[in-house]
Amino acid sequence: FGTGQHPTTRLSVRGIDAALTTLSLVELQGDSAVLDVGTGSGILAIAALMLGIRRGVGVDIDPCAVDEARRNAALNDLSERLSVDAVPVEALHGVFNLVLANLRYPTLRRILPEMFRVSSSPAAWVFSGIRIDEIRPFRALCGMYDVACRWAAVEKGWAAMVFERP
Repeated sequence: FGTGQHPTTRLSVRGIDAALTTLSLVELQGDSAVLDVGTGSGILAIAALMLGIRRGVGVDIDPCAVDEARRNAALNDLSERLSVDAVPVEALHGVFNLVLANLRYPTLRRILPEMFRVSSSPAAWVFSGIRIDEIRPFRALCGMYDVACRWAAVEKGWAAMVFERP
């Protein structure tokens, strides 16, 4: 994980690209902000920043992951644009117009309300870490939040989806 070699990481980056370029779901002018929940190595937040998001926050409950994400931000000259902290998403108070989460379905299901709570309107979400047999229940769960699936892809039994709230 975190190197781009796992299908969920690749799918997430493809989803970020779709949200920001192909579908233009996030306005990159002004104060665009990304939240990367379970940031791990920080690769997804870094990709979003490199694709035009102005600032980012990465959160992870693992202090080792936080240290690694901070190092990777520094290696990419993004330390001033990416803040990484060891806090749960429930502790956040900011507003983000792009939210990323490459986490397993049970974790996504548990923290989904919080990820929608810290989102602006309009906003886009990129979710991955979902097995193909979890796609239907996950889409139904997201549908409860008045969002629409705008992009989806599958690779080696894993799925990623991009949702939008206009």
